[in-house]
Amino acid sequence: TAANALDDYEEGFWTPTMTNTGSLSNGVAAGRYTKIGRMVHFVAYLSWSARSNNGNYNIKFGSLPYTAASYFRFPIYVGGGEGFSDNNSNTTHIGGSVLANTSEGQFRISDSGGTNEVSFTGASGPTGAGYLYWGGAYYIN
Repeated sequence: TAANALDDYEEGFWTPTMTNTGSLSNGVAAGRYTKIGRMVHFVAYLSWSARSNNGNYNIKFGSLPYTAASYFRFPIYVGGGEGFSDNNSNTTHIGGSVLANTSEGQFRISDSGGTNEVSFTGASGPTGAGYLYWGGAYYIN
């Protein structure tokens, strides 16, 4: 019942996966989550000591502990990172969202156009070591 919704509490670990990144070497991928009722709060950390160049955009993270509700995208925050860029420069702020009705999300750049996708491209960012940490909250069905 709705009266007992907050009694549904769970916390644990999850391992984030990444797509469209090229090859990340000798890294750490770790995350934690807390689920209270239909709300899931999560944080994640990804680091690597080397990577191959990848000019593809639309870097996504996956393997969230639950599938997001089908309402809309849920915003995430990016706490920090190094070793990646957008398709124009390496000096813009990264944000993104958890995608509706999936267990994945997408990183985006908040630049003047507001629509640039994140890329691991050597043309505007280093191809060596780096890290990224992010988090957010989303509803489940």
